[in-house]
Amino acid sequence: MALLPEERARLGARIAEYAWPLLEGAQSVLLYADSFGEVPTGALARRLLAQGTALYYPRTLGGGRMRAVRVYELSQLRPGRMGILEPEGNEDAEEMQVVLLPGIAFSRCGVRLGFGAGYYDRFLAGKRGRFVALAYSFQIVDGLPWEAHDVLVHAIVTEEGVCDCIKGELK
Repeated sequence: MALLPEERARLGARIAEYAWPLLEGAQSVLLYADSFGEVPTGALARRLLAQGTALYYPRTLGGGRMRAVRVYELSQLRPGRMGILEPEGNEDAEEMQVVLLPGIAFSRCGVRLGFGAGYYDRFLAGKRGRFVALAYSFQIVDGLPWEAHDVLVHAIVTEEGVCDCIKGELK
């Protein structure tokens, strides 16, 4: 479902409001640069930087791999391989307290359908932290196929609230 820019901005602001309590006080956050109609992340990024959070963005590498690179200001982001903004710095992070993920669809039990290249699944395999998806409510579906290598999200934030995927309830 395509959203008009005004609707995307309105819903994105509401999603950011619900997401903020999950981020407030986090020392390190991996955030995606929105593209292809994903939930906008710019306001969250500016707020995280203003509070001194170590903010990281993914940089894609060959072979479906990515790394998390720290940014100190959003002007450090440049179009990458797929036209998605990526960081130009070199300060890597191994662990982040919170990882915000995009996706195409999500199930209430935490299954995430991405764009099919497996970047996040490979990167997050074996990592700790809280994995949080930002999504529009229409992206939540009853069930999705899942494979052993798929990394599950702990929570999904929509314009309707936060779905705790561990407990299976909306807060």
